[in-house]
Amino acid sequence: MTEAVRRLAAHSMITVRGELLSVHRLVQAVSRAGEPQEVIARRDHAVAMLVRHQPDALVDIDEGRLWAIHVEALGECVEEESDTEALTSLFAQAAALLAHGYSRRSVALADRFGRAVASHPEWEAGDLVRRTLLPVYTLNGEPSRAVPLAEYQLGLRKATLGEGHPKTIEALISLAKVVRYAGSERARSVAEQAVETATGALGPDHLLTFKAESTLRDITEQRLDVPALETLLKRATRLFGADHIVSTELRYELVVALAGAGEPGRAAALAEMAARRCGAVLGAADLRTLSFRVIHLSLVAQTGDIARARELLPQIVADFKGHFVQEPDDRGLLGRITLMFDELVDLISGFPA
Repeated sequence: MTEAVRRLAAHSMITVRGELLSVHRLVQAVSRAGEPQEVIARRDHAVAMLVRHQPDALVDIDEGRLWAIHVEALGECVEEESDTEALTSLFAQAAALLAHGYSRRSVALADRFGRAVASHPEWEAGDLVRRTLLPVYTLNGEPSRAVPLAEYQLGLRKATLGEGHPKTIEALISLAKVVRYAGSERARSVAEQAVETATGALGPDHLLTFKAESTLRDITEQRLDVPALETLLKRATRLFGADHIVSTELRYELVVALAGAGEPGRAAALAEMAARRCGAVLGAADLRTLSFRVIHLSLVAQTGDIARARELLPQIVADFKGHFVQEPDDRGLLGRITLMFDELVDLISGFPA
């Protein structure tokens, strides 16, 4: 830590808590003042500190968001024409961390680093930043803004790498997803092209082939039976790992399929196990964890174990409300599981204590 940081910390202008820094807004304001070279030096020092203290958001999502807010605050202190390649990369990471729950702020950062990359085509980080823009816009409900970006990226990779290159296939899959969310009928043909290209160039067991097939299933709304989903989940676990988002989503589909096939006991056991796995990685109040906890509660109630359902319900409701307060922009999945809550409360309240 530099002497300047030590002095500011002594006056409570910077608070250091482990790997986290809390910066008083007066320090942010002062960082705007001074000679141009001083401002540049301060900017670069702040960027270096944020790079050093970047947390692992998969381990602690709250810590990751706090770090993203510091990046956002630094952006408010720096004029856009002074954005560097390193700072723009931080904006991209921060926008991704804020995408779940803070849509307006996430999109604002995405717009900023998108403008910076467009102004500096020579930057090596340009490709990474453009790839970050696609999911950020899509997650924040702005897929139409991502379509031209996805098309540009695909064209660039075809021209420089060739159609069968993994990065080109990755761009083709991204285009299929973005076009789908934008409501275009092109999505199916793009996804079919991705499957065909990936299978031919990379083989049936490559990660990108699996992703292309999964994207096509989503677009065509293909519903798989229990044996097919079990096979897919085993394959996804082998290719991606048990806690990868693809494996997690397939596990949820399998829970729903088992319940629909008249096997609520197996479905409940799988949902409980999946909730524990998600909770260990993402936290008990993350929406993906809550989805498994809610469907597990529903299945427990359906099997007639109302006492256990009553025992589980209060903590789920508390975590659900806590998420809603912390993530006011996160409406989609909340709305879906709210309906399930209403049905559960009606079901459980209909039985005597």
